[in-house]
Amino acid sequence: MLIDEAHRTQHGVFNVNMERVLPNACFVVFTGTPLMKKQKNTAEKFGGIIDTYTIVEAEQDGAIVPILYEGRLALQDVNKSALDRGVDLVMEDLEEYQKVDLKKKMSKANLISKTDQNIYQIAFDISKHFQENWA
Repeated sequence: MLIDEAHRTQHGVFNVNMERVLPNACFVVFTGTPLMKKQKNTAEKFGGIIDTYTIVEAEQDGAIVPILYEGRLALQDVNKSALDRGVDLVMEDLEEYQKVDLKKKMSKANLISKTDQNIYQIAFDISKHFQENWA
């Protein structure tokens, strides 16, 4: 059985069903991004790595052009005291343990990154970067 993009499909129900339907199959998988976690390890799941072909090798062979990556960050001005006051108002009638739990959940939700202000800032940065470097 030849499987492409194994890191996406072979650690869940899809794989369980394939192994159930094809119990005697030999699975040979391809992936550009193998998982190396303790719970999800592509090489471990399929008995090791047969061969690798790195990005550097592909560049040297002329199979791909160099990948250029520039990290970008949308700058945000967050009024922490106004934000804290708003949160306090919303949680006014909650028990202390509920407040702690809600603040913990809100801090993990990454809510500021989903605001219109942040989305517009990212769009503006992309537009400006494109105009300055490519247009």
